[in-house]
Amino acid sequence: MMTPLAASIHAARVGADLVFLDVARDAYVCLAGAAEAGRLCDGGSQIEILQPALGEALGQAGLTGDVIFARQMAPPADRALERHERSVSGGDILSGLMMTWATAPARRYGLPFSELVSWAQHRPSGAPDPSAIPCKRAIAVVSSFQRRWPWAVGRGLCLHRAFLLLTQLRQAGCDAAWVFGVRTYPFEAHCWLQIGSTVLDDPLTGLAAYQPLMTA
Repeated sequence: MMTPLAASIHAARVGADLVFLDVARDAYVCLAGAAEAGRLCDGGSQIEILQPALGEALGQAGLTGDVIFARQMAPPADRALERHERSVSGGDILSGLMMTWATAPARRYGLPFSELVSWAQHRPSGAPDPSAIPCKRAIAVVSSFQRRWPWAVGRGLCLHRAFLLLTQLRQAGCDAAWVFGVRTYPFEAHCWLQIGSTVLDDPLTGLAAYQPLMTA
């Protein structure tokens, strides 16, 4: 039986497990070994229930709905943006220290996760298609960001990093896809930015363990 996932639910199969992200509640649900009981279809917008007990559990947890909501996923990452090493200036360090506050829209970072996702999904008009290849302007923004990021307040959180970089890309008239992925054993969630299949803010090897389940 095909069952739609609820509007705020995104899912992925990770090995033998099924992992669900509830954007509205900012929570993950990992069902170990459940891949034999249900098969994700239509880009993760529906799940084929193969064992009734899974359908009952998903319904009771509020993970399923009555209407199909299409999911847009970034293409599989196959390369990372090359880093062009350049000496770091005192201005880069100062700019990094002030980056969180100097980027006014970045104050949205304190909003609930669902509102961050909603902001990311509203594409700015006139920006290049994030499913294309990085333009020179986007490459310049990422290069500048990478020099300043080591001194940014709050660094180390992938959500914080991706949000700040996406904010600065949009201020420059560019755009990117915000990809969220998960792994199990141990369970861990991660996020990164892509333009087309090019990763902007992570080495490609570091993402091999993560299965994408949502693109904002």
